[in-house]
Amino acid sequence: LIEEFSKEIPRLIQKTQLLDRVGSRLCEVLQLQGMAVFLANTQGQEWEFQLAGSVKGRSQPDGMTTTVSDGSEAGLVYPDKMDLPALGPALARHGEPFWADAAEARQLEGRQAITREQAVLKARFREQTLLVDNEIQLLIPMITHGRLVGLMALPFRRGEEEYQVHELQLLAIVAGQVALQMENSRLYEEEVAKQKLEEEMKVARQIQSRLLPRSIPSFAGVQIKAVNISSKQVSGDYYDIIEREDGLLGMVIADVSGKGVPASILASNIQAALRAQCDTSDSPGFMLERLNRQIHASTDPQHFATLFLAIFNPEDRSLLYSSGGHNPPVVVRADGQVELLEEGGLPLGAFDFGSYDEGKITLNEGDLVFFYTDGLTETKSPDGDEDFGEERLNELLCKQRLNGVEDIFSTVQQNLYDFSGRHEADDDITMIGLKVAAADQVSLAGQGSS
Repeated sequence: LIEEFSKEIPRLIQKTQLLDRVGSRLCEVLQLQGMAVFLANTQGQEWEFQLAGSVKGRSQPDGMTTTVSDGSEAGLVYPDKMDLPALGPALARHGEPFWADAAEARQLEGRQAITREQAVLKARFREQTLLVDNEIQLLIPMITHGRLVGLMALPFRRGEEEYQVHELQLLAIVAGQVALQMENSRLYEEEVAKQKLEEEMKVARQIQSRLLPRSIPSFAGVQIKAVNISSKQVSGDYYDIIEREDGLLGMVIADVSGKGVPASILASNIQAALRAQCDTSDSPGFMLERLNRQIHASTDPQHFATLFLAIFNPEDRSLLYSSGGHNPPVVVRADGQVELLEEGGLPLGAFDFGSYDEGKITLNEGDLVFFYTDGLTETKSPDGDEDFGEERLNELLCKQRLNGVEDIFSTVQQNLYDFSGRHEADDDITMIGLKVAAADQVSLAGQGSS
């Protein structure tokens, strides 16, 4: 049987297939009613074991035992989990089979534990009672690389028959083989999951990149530039610059809740809905109100978005806007005064009601409007205790107000790197800059993402 398992087990990558095959053969050879395998719960308490699989046997006329894995026949029923804080450390330390004795398990019932040793002993006997009550007589630790990964649980033998020494040796060897293969299976599953995640991230990146405008319109005396700094995790950040037929400019920046493909798909739906409305409505508040109802009706309640929408008139330099719970853009006047564009309402999709107030400002020569997503202000310090924050950002923008938008972006990014101590962003960061420059200056706007 050991030779058979040494050939078969390395080929059984799927956990269910592995446990069914090994359990089936052990039940057959040892003539057991059934057996189960419990795996250490790496996500919960240290000595909590979760049922990974069980097999049941039935007696045949010739006395041999076969396995029924579909549960159609009567047999042993194992608990979904076992908490063994007293027995677990001993099993991990010694790596030896543990025999649950029914008489020993109940000898301290009703007695009060006086000393620490008695408390430990009573806890151990209490766990033995748990095993006995679930018709488990024998635990075989599954150890690989010095780590207890699980337990084989075997039932009481029929009649007066006991487990023999050579059977215990067999079980110990097989448990080691299965433990090693279970670890290989875990690594295999992690690798498969990693590949699936990488594929999802690739798709999400493709969706996200298509949301960003290929070019940004330029106007005499106005600088407009946008940038998206990608993190390792794909988020729902996106921006859009929509040139209307009447010459007005729709400016959008948004942050959709969640990560990966779902966030990117919701962001693309929002973009499509806004582009469809932007040419037919002059009211950012009205557009957000309609968009809010659409998102709430078509998505789960936990999916929502913060979004800032503005309509910019290049002729009179006015900006009509409304915010759906988004970080308020910062207006830095030429004289250094700072304003926040806060008019609006709730995040989009969170509720099926709500109106969105509008605000309007007029920009003069030298004024700057800085739009951003919260990945910027929530960038963490090296110890993780401090955010970059809005106050630090506003002070930096005020100091940089005389520079062009591109130089301001570079300075903001450098300050983020200096503050966090790393070049990788914690979250996607999106920025849009709109600055009214001298009358003879023309915006040089090209590709808006990096």
